[in-house]
Amino acid sequence: MTCPACEAEAKFARLQQIARQAGGECLSTSYSNNSAMYRFRCRLGHEFETHGLSVMAGTWCRRCADFRRGEASRDPEGPARIQEAARERGGQWLPQPYTGIQDTYRFRCAEGHEWATRGADVVRGKWCRLCAHKARGEAAVRKDGLDELRRIAQERGGQCLAHDYEGAQVRYRFRCAQGHEWETTGATVTQGAWCPDCARDKHKLGIEAMREMAAQRGGLCISDTYVNSVTKLEWECARGHRWHTTPQAIRAGRWCVQCYYLSLISLHETRRKRRYEAVEV
Repeated sequence: MTCPACEAEAKFARLQQIARQAGGECLSTSYSNNSAMYRFRCRLGHEFETHGLSVMAGTWCRRCADFRRGEASRDPEGPARIQEAARERGGQWLPQPYTGIQDTYRFRCAEGHEWATRGADVVRGKWCRLCAHKARGEAAVRKDGLDELRRIAQERGGQCLAHDYEGAQVRYRFRCAQGHEWETTGATVTQGAWCPDCARDKHKLGIEAMREMAAQRGGLCISDTYVNSVTKLEWECARGHRWHTTPQAIRAGRWCVQCYYLSLISLHETRRKRRYEAVEV
């Protein structure tokens, strides 16, 4: 038989842990049950009260949540940023209503190619795929290929250590700004890839983002290493259920399947019972 005092202590410790993982703290000093109200402070200093069960289920600071939703819906600088990014590449953002920077819009490049992509992708530097393919094809046969590799390396703060150019599919040696050295094909560099060691360092930062996403839902990211958005990680929800899924799925809003099914069962039971409740007429 479980000790009630020990169980309450463990649940209170869980509340405190969830608050810390979200960058805040639990201001209450004692625990009674999950249905009781507890006081918290978020990372921005907002103080609020909510049920322990709500925090366990992933709810956090309402003011922060309202702010994020408002920012996403307003984003008054979004259209200007998209238009400027398109103009910088000699193209244009075709006229259409703006509904958010994460939504898809149509663009036209300087060569007249038209395509649809997210506004956020254009702002981050992505552009016409047909022009990119054409540029890569020209780079594969160009006589000044070594000069091009050296130019790209220099723009990234590094060096191309090769002395001869033998084609885009041949491997060349490079050194990045951090002093890492590696070999890769010329085509790989012209397509935008760079130092694999630095890339791995960025991936290490990725696991922190995964932990923060899990904390926002009242859970944990159990895995220690982030590989990429389509490699599965292990997760744990506020009820202790564990499962494996991709970071991409979590970012898309998915969470614990078992909790989802439990909510459906609870909803069904509630509706079933209400059929027999007395109705005042």
